[in-house]
Amino acid sequence: MQLLDGKTIAAQVRAEVRAATEALRTAGQRAPRLVIVLAGDNPASEIYVGNKLRAAGEAGIEAECVRICGTAGTADVLREVERLNADETVDGIVVQLPLPAQMDAKRVTAAIDSRKDVDRTVEKRSVEELLHRSGVDKEGREVVVTERNIPGSLTGEMVPEGAIVIDMGFTRIDDPAAEKGYRIVGDADVESVRRKAAWLSPVPGGIGPMLIAVLLQNVLESRKRQRVTR
Repeated sequence: MQLLDGKTIAAQVRAEVRAATEALRTAGQRAPRLVIVLAGDNPASEIYVGNKLRAAGEAGIEAECVRICGTAGTADVLREVERLNADETVDGIVVQLPLPAQMDAKRVTAAIDSRKDVDRTVEKRSVEELLHRSGVDKEGREVVVTERNIPGSLTGEMVPEGAIVIDMGFTRIDDPAAEKGYRIVGDADVESVRRKAAWLSPVPGGIGPMLIAVLLQNVLESRKRQRVTR
């Protein structure tokens, strides 16, 4: 089994985005701007939003996080989304999921202006970009995608021989022995999956960095589409 190096490929994508944002600035245009709406204090979401903000900065994209109290309601989040929809300096809007239980995630995400909904196609594009840049031929192979966020929930018995496994699981586990006091794991039971799969995107370092890199690509593309009018 071979590992898909999303970390290295994502760095290449971010470098490409940075070059494009610098070209915009050189041409007298403003940089792309991303706003992430974060409601509540989900630990995994905190990590992921932090990763997005850091990656955006490295790619030359202006990015900020708007925080909403975890006890707020759907209407509160909708008001924030509507404000960002109307802000012509905002090119991309992301509502970090999951939202607290009392909030209607479908209503909230549906309210994002389609021109600024940079998260909509990220998963599909990330998988395609990762496989393409890794030189993986999908012909004759099954692509298995897991996103249960339950460590060990994907076992080798569930994976066809020679499959390509994309692990989108993301769970933070407390680990006093780890440098940060925790570690991040995916859904795949790697020891059993490796006996069946031909390729695996590991956690961390697999599809996670690609999701963020492709998100930044989408923000850049949104900015380019609108640079004449904004």
